[in-house]
Formats: sequence, structure tokens, C-alpha cells
Amino acid sequence: MHNGLHPNRPLMASQRSRCSALPEDISFVRLSMNRTIPSRAFTLVELIVVIGIIALLISILLPSLNRARESARKVTCGSNLRQIGLGLRMYAQDFKGQLFPVDRYYTEIFMKYLGDKANYLLPGAAQKAIYGGSPYLTCPSNMEIDNAAHLGRASYGYNYINVFSYAAWEYRSPGLGKSRNMDKVKNNIFLFTDGAADYIMPFTIFDARYDLEANGAPLDTFDPGYPFNNLRPRHANKTLNCVFSDTSVRSVTFKEFLLNEDGIQGSLDRP
Repeated sequence: MHNGLHPNRPLMASQRSRCSALPEDISFVRLSMNRTIPSRAFTLVELIVVIGIIALLISILLPSLNRARESARKVTCGSNLRQIGLGLRMYAQDFKGQLFPVDRYYTEIFMKYLGDKANYLLPGAAQKAIYGGSPYLTCPSNMEIDNAAHLGRASYGYNYINVFSYAAWEYRSPGLGKSRNMDKVKNNIFLFTDGAADYIMPFTIFDARYDLEANGAPLDTFDPGYPFNNLRPRHANKTLNCVFSDTSVRSVTFKEFLLNEDGIQGSLDRP
């Protein structure tokens, strides 16, 4: 096999031209393969455009992330109130249905049902190290909890006077000097809700003017030292979580609470 070339036969002109062109083609391919393409850096305009796109994506995604985070905090808050409701139920079972008496603070005997050794939660780090503290009394959405004005206060308050009471109120009405029987509290009346102190003073008892056109925000309260009567609609869309006598937890709006819709604040009646 001689590939078309005879050793003793002279090359034809066309064959000589093909053979002579072969090394040049190979050399060109080698040069092309070894040639380095120069890199080009970003220009300032391109860099600004990229940064702008990233900033735009962050601005779009951040509100969604914040809403998801607040939604998770609200779920945790509801779980805390559910545990408080179960603690109230266990306490009531041990005391023939009667809820604990109050002097504006959680009593030591009830706090034991929430896993706390103290009579009420002191949220500061030092106070918590001394007194312990229940894990169910701090709402993750409560940004006031570490303020000096909040020492000795939890994230949730009880329905003061309408449900929980103590002997000093007996003068007002027969039977008002003690807390109610949990089994006789209607399921539409709140027991605990989001608050800035250990007790919530219902607007049906402690008067407060409010303007529903101004997003339902009270203009003043019976005492300026207790804004919103200690109520705190700290969740999205001005909502707050409430636990009821059947230990269920429901989210209500600030406006619904102010208008006492469905009788959520209760009354002084002691059935």
C-alpha cells in the first residue's frame, strides 16, 4: 500500500502542490491553538448596572422575608398563649374551676404552672438569671421587653376586672372581689392577650376615647402612663393574639377589640 505514491515514479504537479501546502496548514493550526485571547475587565458603567440589579432584587425580596419572619413570630406568640391557656386550665382544675386572684401581677402559685419559680417574669438578663422566668411569657415580636419601663412586665396581660380580680374590688359589686370561674367564662371573652404589662384594662371599664378613622388608635386613655390601656397590637396589620377559656387562640384586629366585637372584652357580670 503506497497511498497513491510510487517510490520510483516522479510526483505529478498536483501532488507536489498538495504535499508542499501541508506543513503550512499544520503550522497555522498550531499558531491558532496557542494564541491567548486577551481578557476584558468590567467597565464602571457595567459594575454600577450589576450593583443596581442586585439592590433591586434585595428591595423586592426583603419585604417578603420580613413578612415571613413576622408570620413565624406570630405563630410562636400564639403557641405561647396556648400554653398559658393550658396553664390556666390546669390551675382551674386544681382549684374547683376558680381562676387565680390578682393584684395586677401574676401570682406565684400560677407561675408554677408555666414552669417559672418567680411570681412574675422579669425580662432583663440579670433579673432573669436571678428569678428564672417562663419561656411562654415573652412574645418574639415584643420590641419593648428590654426597656427599663418594662422591667417586671411580661408580653401578655390578663383581662383585669372583667375576668381576673381581687378583694379590693368587692366594694364595686358583689362577687367582683374575686376572679371568675373559668368554666363559666364564655369562649368569646379573652383571658390573656398581647400587652405591655401583666394586665389589660378593658375599654368597657377603663374609658378611653378613640378615633376609628385614625386606624382605630385611641387618642388618650384613663391614665397617660398606660397607653392603649396596656394593649399592644404588635403583629402585622395591627393584630393581636388572644387566648380564650377553651384554650383556643385567635388573632383579632385592634379595631375589633376597641369596638368590643363579639363581646371579646367581657363585662363585670359574675354568673
